[in-house]
Amino acid sequence: MRWWVASNPNAPAEALRRLAEDKDWEIRHWVASNPNASKEVLEKLAGDEHHQIRLAVAKNPGTSPQILIKLVEDSRKASYIILEEVAKHPRATEEVLAKLARHKNHEVRKMVAESPRVTPRLLTRLARDKAKAVRAAIARNPQTPEEAFLRLARDRSPEVWEEALRRLPKPFLEELYQKELLVRLAGKGNLEKLKRIEELLG
Repeated sequence: MRWWVASNPNAPAEALRRLAEDKDWEIRHWVASNPNASKEVLEKLAGDEHHQIRLAVAKNPGTSPQILIKLVEDSRKASYIILEEVAKHPRATEEVLAKLARHKNHEVRKMVAESPRVTPRLLTRLARDKAKAVRAAIARNPQTPEEAFLRLARDRSPEVWEEALRRLPKPFLEELYQKELLVRLAGKGNLEKLKRIEELLG
C-alpha cells in the first residue's frame, strides 16, 4: 500500500512528506520520482545516502534549480550519472550549468557544452577549455557565438578546427584563409587546414 501512495502522482503532499522518511529505500525512491513531491521533500531526498534516490531527484521534472545545485555541490555523492541528469534537466539554469562547467571531470564539462540550454557566455568560456573533447563539443554546437568559432578555427587540434571551419560564414572563412596563407608563405602554418578552407570556399 505504501508504494502505491508513494508512486501516485495524485498523492497528498503530506502523505509524500511522511513516506520520504520511510526506512525502505524503495519507498523513498518512489517519492523522489513522484512529480507531486514538494520542494521540501525533494530537497531532503537530494541528501539521501542511497544513490538511486538522489538520481531520482535529479530526474524529477519538479526539482528546482536550487536543489540541482545542491546535487552538483555534494561532491561526495555526485556521481557522473547524477551530474548527467542535472545537465539534461529542463530546469537547469545558467547558474546550474556554470557549476558543472567548472567540474574537474572533462566529461562533465562536455555535457554542458552539448546542453540545449547552455548560454552563449558559457559556450565562449568553454571554447578555451583545456580538454580537446570539450572544445570539439563547443565547435559542434550550433548555438556557439561566431567569436568562439573563430577561436576554435585556430585550434591546434584537427578534431576541433575541422568542426569550427564547417560552421564559419564565408566572409570569415575568406579572412581566415588569407591569414593562413600568409603564415604558410612564411614557412609555417598548417597545410592541411589551408586545403580544407579552400575546399569549403569552393
